[in-house]
Amino acid sequence: MTIHTRNTRVPVISNVSRRRLLKGLAASGGLVIAAQWPALAAPPFYPTGAEAMPNKTVSDPKLFVSIAPDGIVTIVAARAEMGTGAARTTLPLIVADELEADWSRVRIKQSPGDEKTYGNQDTDGSRSVRHFIQPMRLCGASARTMLEQAAAKRWGVQVGEVEAKNHEIVHAASGRKLGYGDVAADAAALPVPPADQVRLKNPAAFRYIGKGNVPLVDLRDITTGHAVYGQDVWLEGMKYAVVARPPVGIVVSGLPAFATVVAIGGVSYLYANGVYYRDRGDASYEVVPSPVVVGTGNDGGVNRTFVYPKLGQSAEKQASDEYECHRWAVNQTGFDPSAAAAGQGTGPAQRSDYARAQNACLEGRGYTVR
Repeated sequence: MTIHTRNTRVPVISNVSRRRLLKGLAASGGLVIAAQWPALAAPPFYPTGAEAMPNKTVSDPKLFVSIAPDGIVTIVAARAEMGTGAARTTLPLIVADELEADWSRVRIKQSPGDEKTYGNQDTDGSRSVRHFIQPMRLCGASARTMLEQAAAKRWGVQVGEVEAKNHEIVHAASGRKLGYGDVAADAAALPVPPADQVRLKNPAAFRYIGKGNVPLVDLRDITTGHAVYGQDVWLEGMKYAVVARPPVGIVVSGLPAFATVVAIGGVSYLYANGVYYRDRGDASYEVVPSPVVVGTGNDGGVNRTFVYPKLGQSAEKQASDEYECHRWAVNQTGFDPSAAAAGQGTGPAQRSDYARAQNACLEGRGYTVR
């Protein structure tokens, strides 16, 4: 739907404090939209920013409204419910009000994710109602108009002689009435009327909007943990995926090709997918705990080592040299800090010997170590 700007009075949104809003909700158990509405017969299409959103808005009643032969009205909620009621209560309520539907006979159906069909479905920025209040009013009013047209055609009278009231089409002159379910199929076969030919309700005639008399559709389920969220959905044949984290101490025979050498606290490790490994020197690798940066107070008093490439070595060359010096220091001292992190000896003398050996190696390769 294309929204055009007209010289109309824009609704004034009251500045309702959070405290006042919560007090109102607690008192009524419902949702109140604090706004002053323009009393206009034609759709008050004022700019809201919706047209700047991807896929914009849609107001087609044949997408959002269906009526069963027994009169049950199903309204599609096309945005995700975040717990505030905007998606699955307020927007359907706006449709129902313009439709003149009995809320007790309204059911809510969640749409699939399909913006090409339903318009923008980003539930964020507190803009669901702001962006969709006009399309949903037009949607409900268009559906009401189609029901009135279908009833008028059946009775052979002018459409201006009939009126939708509380889930019925009434012909006041003759006293005849038809339920919504009685004319739903005929109405569905009619074309959707152009927006400029649709009569919106006068705000004084609102049954639900701004009244606070409709509780949130999912309030009980949300507050008692019975609401179904995405992670609760199970489909036939569905499989679950988790990120595998190998336990500390396990030995693997190979690492991903993207594994990189990292130096932390003067110790070199192999790192891939959030896991640190120690090279065992026999083409196998042991998973070690995430290393603790020395000098943080929990490293046994060992000072942090700083390595400066005084010959201009690249970062890749420095990482390689640090790892090779780490392996050389382990061979010279018999002490491996990564193994010590797993609880295999943490004596200060061993740490000191290892640090001196590694520093000697790095300095011999053209680094300044402090």
